[in-house]
Amino acid sequence: IGDRFANSDYALAQVLQSQKDQLHIVYSYDLECQHSIHCISHFETSFPDLVDVMKRVVGCIPQMHIWNHKDDCQYQFLFAYTEGIGCTCGEIVETPWAESNQTSGSTKKQNLGHRHDSLDHFHGHWNWEKLIKLGTSIRIGISCYEF
Repeated sequence: IGDRFANSDYALAQVLQSQKDQLHIVYSYDLECQHSIHCISHFETSFPDLVDVMKRVVGCIPQMHIWNHKDDCQYQFLFAYTEGIGCTCGEIVETPWAESNQTSGSTKKQNLGHRHDSLDHFHGHWNWEKLIKLGTSIRIGISCYEF
């Protein structure tokens, strides 16, 4: 099972290289319940310098995906049940996919450099729009929350 997550572990290791000094690291992964089983042993083999960092890392399953998991997974990996997390859904990285898929018509015939620039521009604009609408989003989120 550990080999199934080799690419995920490599990507996580690359991120952790620059975050070694962080005391509390949380990430979301749709298959965290399976990924976490052999993650430390894989890091001991492939990334021994990051094992101590990885032991401080907390993995959760994004809110949209967790409801398809067993009850035990929900209790163990739901953001809402994780200490120090607060209210988050863990899905924010997936929200632009529907919009970014629409760029395929104009990017599929571009060379790699132009495609990279176009997608970089798209995601930069997406992030700018999120920043501009952040205040409104927070206000709406708070008004929907029952204290």
